Amino acid sequence: MKKSKYTWHGVPVVAIITGSICGGIEAAVTWPNEVIKTELQTQTDNKYKGVIDCARQKIRSQGVISLYRGLVPIVLGSMPKAGIRFGGYTLAANQLQDANGKMGSLQSVMAGIMAGSLEATFAVTPLETLKTRLINKNLPFVSGTANILRTEGIGGIYKGLVPTIAKQSANQATRFFVYNNYVEIVRNHTGKQDLSFFYAVFGGMVAGTCSSFVNQPVDTIKTRMQGVGATQYKSTLDCITQTVRNEGPLALYKGLVPRLGRVVPGQGIIFGVYNRVSPMVESLFISPDKK
Repeated sequence: MKKSKYTWHGVPVVAIITGSICGGIEAAVTWPNEVIKTELQTQTDNKYKGVIDCARQKIRSQGVISLYRGLVPIVLGSMPKAGIRFGGYTLAANQLQDANGKMGSLQSVMAGIMAGSLEATFAVTPLETLKTRLINKNLPFVSGTANILRTEGIGGIYKGLVPTIAKQSANQATRFFVYNNYVEIVRNHTGKQDLSFFYAVFGGMVAGTCSSFVNQPVDTIKTRMQGVGATQYKSTLDCITQTVRNEGPLALYKGLVPRLGRVVPGQGIIFGVYNRVSPMVESLFISPDKK
């Protein structure tokens, strides 16, 4: 198998810190699109006619602040989530790459699956559940979270764990696979090992686009399993069955446009900022003579 020239060997703690910084910035910039996506995915009565109509109705009935509902837990959660993602990928890559520090496509996919599984279990599932419930009920972070824990216990924030693991595994496997191959193409084209900020941002956007189309159905089912109407579904399979039977196969792609509106620029931000911040963070842990 052809080996990728793009390597992720390094200190996992550097990747964790850098990823955390990137995750916080990305979440704050793109959050309104995520709110609209969630509303479109969880509606079953066609209340909203589309992205613009959803935004207009929410602003008119709940105010502009409603587009930022749930932002606090997501910013706080996106930091460790992205940190776990990049740290987990780096840790896995260190084990999977060859003696020359290079990986093939299969190894890149495997490392992405590992990274996605870790972030789904330790960060994404509880935070995504809180996000969905707070948006649906238009509740503030503290009181909304307290209400869920009081009425449902800790299990209430772990709804949809299985589809979330599936989603994040597919997400990161796709993103890192696409981005790594993109980097190799750019390096061959420019003859330079270091990517410019522009190239890194564009590569992240390409990776985000691909991952959105690949796992949008999984994201829709996950969101419904975590929403306020989750009690109507007996299992993940039952949720898929009811959704397709009652609303048609295209219902699995509800919210794709606003998701692209968040994921595409969001991944551009994450990979672009990571490309810039990582060397600075690395300099704090590794002396120049050891690089």
